[in-house]
Amino acid sequence: MAEISIERLRISLHGAVQGFGFRPTVYRIADSLRLSGWVRNTTAGMEIEVEGNAERLSKFLAELKANRPQAAVVTEEEVLRIAPLGSVGFEILTNHDTPSAG
Repeated sequence: MAEISIERLRISLHGAVQGFGFRPTVYRIADSLRLSGWVRNTTAGMEIEVEGNAERLSKFLAELKANRPQAAVVTEEEVLRIAPLGSVGFEILTNHDTPSAG
């Protein structure tokens, strides 16, 4: 049986992304794919960290583009691969929350 490699992505979205139900959309996509991590608004837009296997992360990125709220306008998107944290579950953070380590 092949070993499943876990990866983590940090996704930064800039533009008009707040106030349109975008964080709940991100949550639904991540939850449906059984990914872990978090999403929060920032002063620059939105930040997402999502963890899972490569196939599910690719599906997440595709669904994130395809299912954005219609009123949201993303002017810049940055996706970085970072070290996995072994987190469990996906959560919506408020602007001031610090992500939990696991």
